[in-house]
Order: sequence, then C-alpha cells, then structure tokens
Amino acid sequence: MKIINSKNKVVNFADIKEGDVFSVHAGESIYMKTECIETTGTDLINCVNLSNGNLEYLAGDYAVTPIDCELII
Repeated sequence: MKIINSKNKVVNFADIKEGDVFSVHAGESIYMKTECIETTGTDLINCVNLSNGNLEYLAGDYAVTPIDCELII
C-alpha cells in the first residue's frame, strides 16, 4: 500500500467507514477499519494494524487521523 497524502484532520473512529485507512498516536501506527466482529466471549475486533497484522478494537470516540492511500497490486 502506498500512502499518497496524510491529512492532519482528527476525527472520531465512529466517523470513518469500513475499509478506511487511518493513523493513531501521531502516525505511529496505521490501521484499516473493519466490520465489528465479536470473538470469544465479549471481545470485539473492528480494525487491523497494517504494520503487524494484529486485530484490535477501538471505541467510537477514539481520535484517529484519516489517511488517503492507494493500494497497488
């Protein structure tokens, strides 16, 4: 994936759509939002860390920075 342009606009995680790419912690990690999936018990997953493949959960009011990017295959 090639990042074309990073905007500095911070929004709530709930305001981006599935498939959108975003960063957290001042660009430290880059994620893609996924469908909300319930795993074992009450654990939830709603994003994937693109640098290490870890599945994670972020609350809707978590501050994220959307990233414009292009997937090149």
